[in-house]
This record gives sequence, structure tokens and C-alpha cells, in this order.
Amino acid sequence: MSLDFFNTGCQEAPRRDLEFGICDPPGNDKAHTTIENAQNWIATVKNETAKELVFTAIDKCVLSDAEYKDTGRCDGMLSSDSLLYLIELKDARKKWRPHALDQLESTINLIEQNHPNILEGYEKKGASVLVV
Repeated sequence: MSLDFFNTGCQEAPRRDLEFGICDPPGNDKAHTTIENAQNWIATVKNETAKELVFTAIDKCVLSDAEYKDTGRCDGMLSSDSLLYLIELKDARKKWRPHALDQLESTINLIEQNHPNILEGYEKKGASVLVV
């Protein structure tokens, strides 16, 4: 089955906010960005140049739990025309490091399998684990 990591159905509208947060609510809701309720943000994005950024929910959208139960995936992806960052959000109280790195590696492999050579087109690429 082919996966579309650039599926507009999993993408939020582009943001130009100078600062916004990324949230990952517990349960079956997917990760998302917001400018409200900063106390609920797991990560803060500083967008000092007001670049147009698109957040894509990977876990629970590009890869649904039902179809891909045993496939590691990160929470989301932040992208523009020149950058692509994979984001995994973790709770510091749990032993997160090995699992988080596996999730990022699995997501990178899936992107490369489903979008061959696409990563070459990005000037900046990154993968981050953000711990609360």
C-alpha cells in the first residue's frame, strides 16, 4: 500500500505565525499546531522570518493505527518549500529514547520508500524528539 506523506487531508493550513505550539493530546486525536493555550504546547516553534510552514499529522492520519499497527511513526512533520522536519513528542517520565529513535528512523524509511528521492529536494532536513 502506498502512503502519501504530503496528503493534504493530513495537512493543516500553512502558518506564518512568528510563534506557535505543537500539541499531541492523549487518546485518539492526532498532533496539531495552535497559537492558543500555550500551557498545553509540547513544543514551541519560533518562526522569526514568518516563513510559510505546513504541519502534517503522520501518526493517526498518514499512518492510521488500524492499518499500520506494528509500524513505527513519528507524530508529525513540519515543512516548507525548502525544509522538512520530522517531529516526535515524548513524555520525559517514560523510557523514551530507543522507541523515539526507532519511530523517526521508521518514518524516514517510509518516506523514502513512498517518495523516492524527495528528501534530496529539501535544503534543510531534520528529525527531532521533543521531550516534555
